[in-house]
Amino acid sequence: MTAIKQLIIWVLVVTIGCSVCYADGVQQKDAFTLHNGTVFGMTSDEVRSIETGNGITLTDLNSRWDEEGITSFFTQPRISLAGRDEGEVSYVFSNDELVYVSYWFNTDGMDSTAIANDYTELLTAYITKYGMPDFEMTEGTSSKLPRTKYCQTTQVLALSDTSENYQPINYCQWQIDFDDGSGVLIELYLYAYSSSYSSFVSEGVSYTWFDASEYISVAADEAARQAQMNSDI
Repeated sequence: MTAIKQLIIWVLVVTIGCSVCYADGVQQKDAFTLHNGTVFGMTSDEVRSIETGNGITLTDLNSRWDEEGITSFFTQPRISLAGRDEGEVSYVFSNDELVYVSYWFNTDGMDSTAIANDYTELLTAYITKYGMPDFEMTEGTSSKLPRTKYCQTTQVLALSDTSENYQPINYCQWQIDFDDGSGVLIELYLYAYSSSYSSFVSEGVSYTWFDASEYISVAADEAARQAQMNSDI
């Protein structure tokens, strides 16, 4: 059996079985609420109305994306988020449908022990709500599973292969299935960046809405990349 077929089968098994991972049993997309009750599929105007209605200021991030049809904005100035004093929520829209939401938590002034404890607290909360992660990466290991295109974690893990400035520390992934055939990929991450100019630790979580065919396609692409790499080394 080829690596591509093995990984596609793995993804399908997870897709079928993952519903038991979500403690609250949410299977309808519109019942899976994000910050302040936003949901996947909303338009940018709908999300803006909700957030500004809650007194939150939004700043456009459209210049970050080169792809046509992609727009985004984030909460700026920072807000109180998930029990943390300072955080940011970013929204990404594809053809004016909400497809990605990320939470970033400020770790300025925290030492390594405090950051580790904070991550553990977040991880415990996510396990309580969604069950054990479908995939977990800890410091010193590498991920061979597909990660979503908008997630900052994807970019950092890719950069860490070519740059010693980026160091992934912890990463967990959950897949939640919806009854319409789509689902959400949840990615909890912690990584460090260090250079002669700057150093920091970034902590956050992202939610990506996807359909099954898209996820299988990404999985197949990643399996093909891994197979090509293994054949060349």
